[in-house]
Amino acid sequence: MEQKDSMPPHHDPGPLQDGDAARFFDLSAYPLMLNIEEVADICRCDHQAVRRRIDRGELAYTRIGSLIRVPREALREYLLTRTHYGRDTPTADAEEDRVVRRPSEQGEDV
Repeated sequence: MEQKDSMPPHHDPGPLQDGDAARFFDLSAYPLMLNIEEVADICRCDHQAVRRRIDRGELAYTRIGSLIRVPREALREYLLTRTHYGRDTPTADAEEDRVVRRPSEQGEDV
């Protein structure tokens, strides 16, 4: 008797379209409000990196008494707006892709 594979078949959704990035950031299994350590775990980074994003105003947060909590949707939005998919997609930041050359590389005299 043939044993069936317990893994579902691989499904390739194809190339990303506008708005498809949201499928990668489904945080619905997490609480509505996340503490800094939970955000760091989700992002696989140091808790100090999360604190720096909060201090710079890059990541929205709510203060409940002395506690800092990051709304789940604020984290999702942060991840969506900072995810790049490569040079050929419209979501890539053109400024970061630009190559800056020194004058000697452009054929100019130094």
